[in-house]
Amino acid sequence: MVVLDVHFRLFGKRHEALQQRTPAEVYRVSTRRPTPRTIGGFPEGCRMVRVNGHGNIHADGWKAYVNHALSHYAVGLEFREQEVRVWFFDVLLGAFDPRTQQSVEPITTLSERKQSTRSLTSNRRSDCYGRA
Repeated sequence: MVVLDVHFRLFGKRHEALQQRTPAEVYRVSTRRPTPRTIGGFPEGCRMVRVNGHGNIHADGWKAYVNHALSHYAVGLEFREQEVRVWFFDVLLGAFDPRTQQSVEPITTLSERKQSTRSLTSNRRSDCYGRA
């Protein structure tokens, strides 16, 4: 009984800011629910590299600037015939030609972006640091 008395003294007090009601009288369960997030989902065959502290990625003797905000995170590199596409989980960040470009450029056509996103396979999962 002493425990309940202590609990009431700490949490059951009436508050001036709540018009002399207790927090339990005012509390309502939120109707908002968290949005489900998928972790992982890199395209199959992506090569994982880590973005350095300056926002650059290094692979096979070339360097490209991705984004400083992604420093120390892993990104996926999808090698295509004329370009390398850069993914952050299931988000296509952009592409670049390692022979001529030194920074990742966004893919501008929406149809090309949608087609790339559809090709993802959701059965591969990884943790929040991009490790499989």
